[in-house]
Amino acid sequence: MSVLNDIRTGIVQALEAAGIQAFDHLPERLNPPVAVLVPGSPYLEAGDVFGTHKVRYTVALVAGNATNDMATKALDELIETAVTALWDTADLERAGDVYTYQANNGQYLAVDLEISDVIRIK
Repeated sequence: MSVLNDIRTGIVQALEAAGIQAFDHLPERLNPPVAVLVPGSPYLEAGDVFGTHKVRYTVALVAGNATNDMATKALDELIETAVTALWDTADLERAGDVYTYQANNGQYLAVDLEISDVIRIK
C-alpha cells in the first residue's frame, strides 16, 4: 500500500468510527448525511522539514435532506463531529463557506473541511 492510500484510509476510518458515513472517493450515488474525501489543492507539496511532504484533502460534509433550519443544524453537528473525529488524524486548515451540493436530483447543504498531514514518502 502507498502512504497516500494509508492516510486516506485512516481519515475515512476516523470519520466512520464517529458515526459519519464516509467515502474516499465520489460515490456513484450519494445518500446524505455523508462525508466525501477528495484530494485537496495542492494535493502534495514539499514539507517544512527535509524529506517530508504536506498532503491535503478536502472533506465535503453533506447534510441530509431537510428544511433549511434543520439542515443547517444538522450540518453544524456534522462539522463538530468530523472535526472531533479527525483531531488525532489530520490538521484542520479551515472550514469553507456553506454551499449547495447537488446530487441525485436534489440539493443539500454542505461545507468543505480542508485538512492536511505531514508525511514521508520513501
